[in-house]
Amino acid sequence: MQVIQDALRSTDLPRPSVVTIGNYDGIHLGQRATLEQLVARSRALGVAAVVVTFDPHPLRVLAPKSAPPAILTQRQKERLLAELGMDVLASFTFNAELAAMSAETFVRGVLVGRLGVRELLVGRFEIARPGLER
Repeated sequence: MQVIQDALRSTDLPRPSVVTIGNYDGIHLGQRATLEQLVARSRALGVAAVVVTFDPHPLRVLAPKSAPPAILTQRQKERLLAELGMDVLASFTFNAELAAMSAETFVRGVLVGRLGVRELLVGRFEIARPGLER
């Protein structure tokens, strides 16, 4: 599995991709199911399976007293994600710049523009396809 640190600035992001976004600290059964679905969809489409995560956890920047303690080390997280078949872990540095970015800018500029996201999986296997109206 390729690990990309400071993914916002990286020129090495895979395109196209199927993406999920989350902290993935602990990788509980619900997250594992999402990740398994992510790999299945990426293989079906012949594109990269990408986990987008933020480091540090956004609450460590926005509300440090409310930030949850880490369950896994970064190394443990990487190992588990690799074992589940992820192709790329794209870690975005969560800082004031990223916090100020609108959701639309992040989706259009980063997910679609830079990662060429074909599908975005979140929660209960909902699949969002960029450019398609719901």
